[in-house]
Amino acid sequence: MTSKKAELGAATNPTETSPLLGSGTPNATDDINKVKEKEGALSTTSDNKNVTIAKQSVSLTDSIHEIILKRPRPHPCLLVLYFISSIAVLASLCLVASQLIPIIIAYPHVGFLQVALRFYVALFCIMFILVGLEVPLPFLKHNITFQNYISRGFLISFNGLIGLEQAYSVQLTDVIETATSSGFHVSWSPLFMRISSWTMVVIGYVYIVMGVLCMKQLHDKLQENYQERLDEYNRAKPINVV
Repeated sequence: MTSKKAELGAATNPTETSPLLGSGTPNATDDINKVKEKEGALSTTSDNKNVTIAKQSVSLTDSIHEIILKRPRPHPCLLVLYFISSIAVLASLCLVASQLIPIIIAYPHVGFLQVALRFYVALFCIMFILVGLEVPLPFLKHNITFQNYISRGFLISFNGLIGLEQAYSVQLTDVIETATSSGFHVSWSPLFMRISSWTMVVIGYVYIVMGVLCMKQLHDKLQENYQERLDEYNRAKPINVV
């Protein structure tokens, strides 16, 4: 009887007879807490990775945006060649004005030879202007005489020498006509023609030297490279990077 009562008491009081169950409860709680801590650490690491990736993406986006919006610039050597060509164009334009304006103002008093000579000089100057501005005309673009720096410089300097001779002739005529007049007289037409003519002579010699140094090939190579980069920029320009 006593042993049966002890068994019944053990069955009704499990906390006394089953120490494993009572001791297993806090171990399971600790395991759950550890799992939660690991999950929190993993989520924190994942968040940090996402932030890093986001920052890298923003940095890459800014770099792409800067590359797309940055307009390409010509090479410094190409800028120097542009400057020389601009001076040649300006001098040719001034010489054209000095050739044609006297014909328009005093046409009846200008002889046929003077008109023909001024016309040829002005025509060559106009072609120099078109070549300097790189106007895509077939008869100028594929003309070796104008595209070669040596021959172009020879023609430019020759035109300048003709202008100097004309300026001297005009000045001599003015001196003869005003020899009997009193006062100080300055003839602006030959002075303007002389300045533009001397400029063309100097630029012509510069072109000859550049032709000897094969600067035309350098110009074409730099121009082609700049045009390719400019085309890439124009193609990428419509892209909007956020």
